[in-house]
Amino acid sequence: MNDADRWVNLEGEPPPWIGALLDAAREDRKRELTPERAARMKRSFLAALAEQRRTRARATRRRWAGVALGAVLMAAAVGATAAFLLRAGPPQGLPAMAVPARMGPDIPSAPR
Repeated sequence: MNDADRWVNLEGEPPPWIGALLDAAREDRKRELTPERAARMKRSFLAALAEQRRTRARATRRRWAGVALGAVLMAAAVGATAAFLLRAGPPQGLPAMAVPARMGPDIPSAPR
């Protein structure tokens, strides 16, 4: 267990690096909150929030662009394969299969 863990568990003094942050926060708290300072804090917060939303939207767009690209490539591969198979025709040396025009009595009907 380190100094920070002991401090979090209320078992000791804060480490020096946390103490410096706490002292700075206490000093900042003593300053009066003027309307200009409040407006600056609000602008800063809203700017950080907007940047976070832009970053998240950018990541979402990238993710969906990857999905769309994968779908397009898959469709192109299937189309190219189908086109190749249709142009190639049946394999050489095999007889062409006769496809009945309609189902006859000797051919069982398809189940419904």
